[in-house]
Amino acid sequence: PINIIPAESTPMSPMDPATSQEIDSALVEAALNVTITNSSPLGGNLSLLISDSTIFPLFLDSLITGTWDAQLYDFNTMIWDTLEPPLVIDSIYFKAIDPMAEGSKALEVKFFNNDGLQFFIGRMFELGFPATDSVEYHSGFINPEYPETYTSNMVIDTTRMDWIITEDSRNNVAMISFDRSPIQSTSESDTNYIPLTFQTTNFIGVQAYLTLTLDTGGLGRETNSNDK
Repeated sequence: PINIIPAESTPMSPMDPATSQEIDSALVEAALNVTITNSSPLGGNLSLLISDSTIFPLFLDSLITGTWDAQLYDFNTMIWDTLEPPLVIDSIYFKAIDPMAEGSKALEVKFFNNDGLQFFIGRMFELGFPATDSVEYHSGFINPEYPETYTSNMVIDTTRMDWIITEDSRNNVAMISFDRSPIQSTSESDTNYIPLTFQTTNFIGVQAYLTLTLDTGGLGRETNSNDK
């Protein structure tokens, strides 16, 4: 298995205070509609991460609440030293998607230094996407004419909406976790993996849009010709 995060995140412009307050007071429901088109030989999971920073470490889901020295693994943070000023983290707050499930991935992680919040990372959603069955299992190549498409509609809770409906700048990035290659057979003695090969023509396409349902009676101003 392997995790991939793009080198560049996508900036999200802050909302003006009036719009933010009106949406917050009149919001009934928020729904996220996502379509994933997988034209690669592997399946996996796709997460949309959001932050008030441009820092998105690959080891996000391996962190635990506590001091930095008490973390379970020795993470490579050399790149943090290249920032100006260098990033210093001495403690972590980790909130799991499912607090009752062992090994649950992060819903929100906060990074602190001297009890001061440096930045946070939240997970807007995580969706699994299936591998296509149009793979030539001798070469590991996919037939690009037959991608696998997965569509999901989900309700976004207030915690996640608070990350978006804000007057502060935000950045988002997709994190893709690919599954490991399947084994040739189910026999215990057979440990040979099916070769799967990435090509420059492979892609994972993501289309997502957010739908807000508002109670117009809760809007605190009169509409005019400039409203959109």
